[in-house]
Amino acid sequence: MKIVFATDVFYPYLDSGGVVHTFHVARNLVKFGHEVIVLCHKTSSYSSESHNLLKDQEVIDGINIIRAKKPYRYGATIASLPALYEMYSQLKKMVREGDVDVVNALLYRPFFPVFMAAKNKVPCIGSVHLTGFKEWRRYEAGELGAMALWGIGNIALRLPYDKVITVSETLRTELLEYYPREKIEVVYNGVDLEQIDNVDSDEKNPNQVIYVGTLNKRKNVLDAVRAVELARTEIKDLELVIVSSGGDYEDVIKEMSRKNSFIKYYKKATDEEKMKLLKESSLLVHPSSKEGFPIVPIEALACNAPFIAYDIPEMKEACEVTTGGVVVKQGDYVALSQRTCELFKNKSRLKEMAKRGRKKVEEEFTWEKVAKKTERLYRDVLIRQCRI
Repeated sequence: MKIVFATDVFYPYLDSGGVVHTFHVARNLVKFGHEVIVLCHKTSSYSSESHNLLKDQEVIDGINIIRAKKPYRYGATIASLPALYEMYSQLKKMVREGDVDVVNALLYRPFFPVFMAAKNKVPCIGSVHLTGFKEWRRYEAGELGAMALWGIGNIALRLPYDKVITVSETLRTELLEYYPREKIEVVYNGVDLEQIDNVDSDEKNPNQVIYVGTLNKRKNVLDAVRAVELARTEIKDLELVIVSSGGDYEDVIKEMSRKNSFIKYYKKATDEEKMKLLKESSLLVHPSSKEGFPIVPIEALACNAPFIAYDIPEMKEACEVTTGGVVVKQGDYVALSQRTCELFKNKSRLKEMAKRGRKKVEEEFTWEKVAKKTERLYRDVLIRQCRI
């Protein structure tokens, strides 16, 4: 198969779960013998500047990456129209010349140019990793940006795709407002077990808690800090490691780590450094208030570290399917602290959660298995349309 993915940004900016998912699925599809092209832009979500040092086209792990030459801006859809039109033109040419069998777009703005270029010519699939339009007033870009997201998202989700891929049953339920259940396929996120197992680490630190993720509002990193600080009244040697690429509260976290020896902040750690820290930690704290299906807790379980989270639907689902986590009431950092203390006082419980979670990851949550399921989905769509 010749498969085209379309997304806002791509390698080397793996800034979101959706892009990470796309990258690993794409590289595994290459291993399976398929030709994979990714259409994307040059701008990271953490910068408003165009990254001119990136090549217009390059091959990474067998994936042919084609980046738009026109500038692309986050939070400025109108200013990004030339870049989106360039994506449309590139795909339209490929479709016309028969260089693509199936197209898969990642929400949200790529949905429009991709759907129009592929319309009635090749199967078009949409991937949805996060919604939350009904909570637009809490969007991090402010009210105007939130209203734009709400409008774009609601229109994008009404385009008649051949199939919609999402990453949790929770999200599938949300998407029933737009599509019939049989059109929505759940493909969970995964991890690269081989990469993780090849990372050397020191022994488990029996008192180390870790937070991995952005420092944006919905991730609630300050609740993680408060919970660990409160737990230290019972467990004196408890430490908190924070691994992040930045976000809204970065200056606050930097200041906290300077003033408090129990907080260690690692800025933009490599994948290997992140996995080493996860392997050395006894518990991941993940107090997010909105997720699609989180990758970090799966990575933690692969590193034999169970997780604790708020009881949002996505995290309750993650607990159920991995059996390696626990949840407490959303927004209650005191409950987060109390449950953390309970777990650290019951080390056998922590070890059992880690063991169960690791086993589940091996059985169901590797990127190879995720890519195999995606491959079958593409084939089913092509068979139904009598294209193979």
